Amino acid sequence: MAASQGVIVVQKFFTKLSFVINVVGASSKRFDQLRDVQAEQMAYFKSIGELETGRGLNQIGALQRVGDTRWGSHLKSVLSLIKIFSPICEVLLKIIEDDTGSINGDADLAYDTITTFEFIFVLHLKKEIMEITDLFFQALQRQSQDILNALRLAASTKLLLQKMKDEK
Repeated sequence: MAASQGVIVVQKFFTKLSFVINVVGASSKRFDQLRDVQAEQMAYFKSIGELETGRGLNQIGALQRVGDTRWGSHLKSVLSLIKIFSPICEVLLKIIEDDTGSINGDADLAYDTITTFEFIFVLHLKKEIMEITDLFFQALQRQSQDILNALRLAASTKLLLQKMKDEK
């Protein structure tokens, strides 16, 4: 995680992501709004046949806060934002319309931030990279890690990242 702090684009991205999470998740009222918007969206998609139903599917999600030390918490934050991006935008627009004061300005800034091409591009790029490297980082955090297994994971992670770079 410390290495990524030296990359300004990555650092700025996670600062923006934390800001959005703080604006949307700052109060229980906004959390309830987010949950209600997700429920409405799921009901709509179910009614038009665009949503697969079944046990354990279509759970209402929450925004995951970014942790300072674990790369996995950053991946969960990115995945949660992607999963509920549309409801988050809707809640931010409601805050802009209905609330007053500094939260109104914060919501406007958060909405402008997450709807830029750069933010969305980096969001999806970080998702791709972090999904590739997540297994490797989890393995390195285990106490009983076999050095040969760690080397194999490093080699396969490097290969997958190179493949991603060549394809893009």
